[in-house]
Amino acid sequence: MLDYFLSPSFKSHLENLYYLAGVVLAGGIVIGIWQLRQQKNLSKVANRREAYRIAAERCEYFGRVVLPEQIELKKLFKAEGVCLLDKCKIEITDNGIKMSTDLLEEADGDAANKFSERTTKLLNSVEGFALFFVTGVADDHVGFVTCGKAFTQFFEEYFPFYALSDSLDDGAKATQALYGRWKERIRQIELAEQKTQIEAKMNPKKLEAKIPLGG
Repeated sequence: MLDYFLSPSFKSHLENLYYLAGVVLAGGIVIGIWQLRQQKNLSKVANRREAYRIAAERCEYFGRVVLPEQIELKKLFKAEGVCLLDKCKIEITDNGIKMSTDLLEEADGDAANKFSERTTKLLNSVEGFALFFVTGVADDHVGFVTCGKAFTQFFEEYFPFYALSDSLDDGAKATQALYGRWKERIRQIELAEQKTQIEAKMNPKKLEAKIPLGG
């Protein structure tokens, strides 16, 4: 038996076993990597679906709760003579939002303060909505397509409350971040549309120099 273990034949068998073991090990590693990649891809798909679902829920909430409350609050402002939003002049520029308060009087602030609790609740609801998209929990594209214009218009209309209550410094971080992102996206879409319209009106033939008479 000892002679067999020392024989070239046994060494050859041993080498073959090592070779087969290496092949099996390599195959196992390849299969393991493939399974990890498959699991990773499945996880990405699941996360994406969850982001879509959450975005749909948040957009439904924005349309069902936030916008109706905004409309109702504006009706109350009109009925009670709250003119703060009307007297604050808002200018939208490429560098941000500018506001003039030259027409405001102390009475305007006192009238608006009667609804401070309701206004704060509305602004907090918008902040909660924005937080899902800023953090990436909800799909940004779904949110923008569904609520992009309504959200940016809301922030611009209620900007005086944000500015006069110092919320721009101490709070509303998610709202400001989402407004900046979606406003720029709207701006780029508008520029692209303008470019398309201009190109459609351009006639290359009219750009050609006319040949002078007798030339």
